[in-house]
Amino acid sequence: MIELAAQRGSVLAVTHAWLREVLAQALADRRWRRVHASGRYAHWSAWTLTDGHPSRS
Repeated sequence: MIELAAQRGSVLAVTHAWLREVLAQALADRRWRRVHASGRYAHWSAWTLTDGHPSRS
């Protein structure tokens, strides 16, 4: 995912909440951060994460 984001600017991953948490933690370990925390585990919720670089898209 990190490589895709570097190449394309944005990546969309549709996941269950538990996998979203695992992915978010793995990205946080690589200095990514969540943009906002609303809708944490609600149905059809979304999380936005950023590496801090300006958007490439």
